[in-house]
Amino acid sequence: MGGVTMATSNTMPKTGEIATVISTFFFALATFLALSLGDASPVRAQQLPTYGPLPCPGHSKSYPADPTICVMTIKIFNDDPNHYIYPVLETGQGNNDLWMQAWFSVMNSQLAAKPYPRNNTYRIYINPTNGIPPHTGVSITLPLYTQLMSDPINSNPGTGLGKPDTFIDWWSGGNILVYTSPGTTSAVQPPSLTNAMLASTQKPLTIASGITPAPIVPTCVGVQSKFQPSPPAITCEPLTIYKDTASSPANGGSQLLEYTLGARNVNVAPRGATDWIAWWLDTSNVDFDVSYVNHVWMPAVMGPYLNDQVGYTGAPQTIDTFKGPSDGSSGLKYFQKTNVAGWPQYYDNYSNIPANTRPPAFTYLKFPSLLVIFQQLAGANPPSDLVPAISPTDWAKGPPASLAAWPPIQGLYTNWINYAGTYSGYGSCQGTYTPGNDINTWCTALLAQKALLLANYANYRALFNNRTCSGTPLTISDALLIGHLYGFTSWVEATGGSGCAPKINLLQDTPGFCVGTGCPTLTNPNGGDPAKRDYSNYNKVKTAFDKLNYTYDPVTNQPYYPGNPPYIFNPYAQLIHTASPNLNIPCAYGYSVDDAQGNVQAQGQGFIVDVGDTVNLENQHKCNPPINITLGYDPNVTPRFYKYAVCKISDQQPYDRVRPVIPGFASFDISAQNPQNCPIYLWDNKNDTDPSGPPKGQMYTFTMLTDGSTQGLNNAFPFFQNPANAMWTTATSAYVGCKGNASNPFSSQLWCCEKLNPPAGAGVYGYSMPIVAAHAQTQYTVTTIPAESCTTAASCNKTTSVLCNTNQ
Repeated sequence: MGGVTMATSNTMPKTGEIATVISTFFFALATFLALSLGDASPVRAQQLPTYGPLPCPGHSKSYPADPTICVMTIKIFNDDPNHYIYPVLETGQGNNDLWMQAWFSVMNSQLAAKPYPRNNTYRIYINPTNGIPPHTGVSITLPLYTQLMSDPINSNPGTGLGKPDTFIDWWSGGNILVYTSPGTTSAVQPPSLTNAMLASTQKPLTIASGITPAPIVPTCVGVQSKFQPSPPAITCEPLTIYKDTASSPANGGSQLLEYTLGARNVNVAPRGATDWIAWWLDTSNVDFDVSYVNHVWMPAVMGPYLNDQVGYTGAPQTIDTFKGPSDGSSGLKYFQKTNVAGWPQYYDNYSNIPANTRPPAFTYLKFPSLLVIFQQLAGANPPSDLVPAISPTDWAKGPPASLAAWPPIQGLYTNWINYAGTYSGYGSCQGTYTPGNDINTWCTALLAQKALLLANYANYRALFNNRTCSGTPLTISDALLIGHLYGFTSWVEATGGSGCAPKINLLQDTPGFCVGTGCPTLTNPNGGDPAKRDYSNYNKVKTAFDKLNYTYDPVTNQPYYPGNPPYIFNPYAQLIHTASPNLNIPCAYGYSVDDAQGNVQAQGQGFIVDVGDTVNLENQHKCNPPINITLGYDPNVTPRFYKYAVCKISDQQPYDRVRPVIPGFASFDISAQNPQNCPIYLWDNKNDTDPSGPPKGQMYTFTMLTDGSTQGLNNAFPFFQNPANAMWTTATSAYVGCKGNASNPFSSQLWCCEKLNPPAGAGVYGYSMPIVAAHAQTQYTVTTIPAESCTTAASCNKTTSVLCNTNQ
């Protein structure tokens, strides 16, 4: 997931990183197959060039040749008929900034010397006085960064909370907190927003004068909603940037949305090089989610800006529908009714508001997730922002006795102990789990989670013993274990030290759950070649964790494991994902690693938020697995694919749908809704050197001739359990339409579909593969061979007899 990282935790990579890793694997595999199967493209080891930042969208050169600072757009619409909304945008802190390192092309040897720290939180309140009225919106432009001190930017001014910053990074991880008016159709600032704005740690920011060129700051303009009828566009209040040492509290009446703009990628070290540019920055990638992973308060949907091929994530309901009717028959009020005086709720006493104007303390219809609740169990003090309140005396008793005020939470804790056992003993699910064993029962699923976490803890202690990690490791307890369970997090924390470094002791690298010579060891805790790590054992446990959280298969509504489950492992995830009377949000985070459908990572130039409707999104379909188009591609070879367009070449202006192929990531997605109506257009770089201009190279095209039904997709994309076995056959190419190439050069037709000795051939083909997540669906992939070096039949040394039927 994107968003501000407020605490250090060593777990799986963030969602954006997961998506990049998975997609890069698919890209690398498919490109290898395409290169190896291409008639004119023998297999060869590729030496990838190194990059810094890619050009900003619409620009032909990268920084510093083009000094333009890239800008993305965030559009926020309120289409709820009965509430005003009040968004707040917030960046986070960090000891180093990989986005800035990528932008300034920092060499690998200089990463430690040029960390670009972010010592403070920066915040913008959007229309804090008047809000965003129903059926109106705003458009925010966010530069990659805002320079705060003289040029050039000091990359190492010192690290520490509250120390001066030399820049604000708006892209590398941010939060949007959406507050709502208190149930009226007039502009009444929510008291929790008023309270947040009066925080003593927050001050207006002053940017140093005399910076040349002038710093680029965020802007805001009102925009009209597509909802009909809608009022005229509103006027944005002037934006003020605030500086803070603290992040926004969770207990107010706001919903968390998370984002990351741009994508930092690793450059492969050139052969024989002693130093190289460490990272490259994709300036047209977006990553976002409506995050119910920590709490649930209100609905919102999100979709990419300038990419109509990706479905939305989040909840499209109105606020009142989301909360439910007063009788508690659905929505949040149903969850409250079924957990009366039980599931804790957030509470705000508005302590920052002066006593003479302070409203009464208020309990919000806002629920924390089990991730939040259980990770606080081992703390010295009870949570102060949740009710029913637990006294320090009761909290000191320790769980389960300390949880008496929260019966559903106490019951979940007790059930875990009763079935899985304590960290050192057995429960009613007898025995232990051995890594690699199948997980076919509820008890085995529980024991597998326990085995993974205990093995990770043992490795954690060993890493402290050999001084890989600093400080004193924590002594395991059942309260700590269940916090790691529902967070699905590895053990890294310490007292009197910084604990384990990032990427050390990751859950997937736990001994026994990672197999192969590339896995980390105590003597090599960073591990060796990632390609030599087999995560099959880990994936079985992760899949079981997903099944425990979902409990029921969302397609069949049947339990994942035989018989009725002894208890609901995660009622909060049920609230988020299951049908009415629950919230019925399949496309959102419902628990800690609910990435498969909760997070969106896609090409785009920003994102769109809508509350109460989907009308302003570019794609009106909810999240579904897209079709990934993976190009045969070698960045060192000319010709190579240079530009592409999806569905059509032009929209409002000539060639305005044409995009450059990303050199290090020659892959993009299209919607699986109606692929038969969405041709793919590709151009190579013959006679073309400008990535931002109209295409001038040779054109290639194809269409997947199937509808978006499950049966249609299954027919067009034959299933391969192991994607390494997928290749061009008459079956995998049967639904590839090459007709559009009839007027293109001969080699474009040859590229799309070439007959060799039947049934062999080469060209574009489609296949499907499993996604490692219990609730995720099938991954659909189309793979092409590389662009053709020849053009005519004569130069290709071919005849038309080798062409497939281009009438299809």
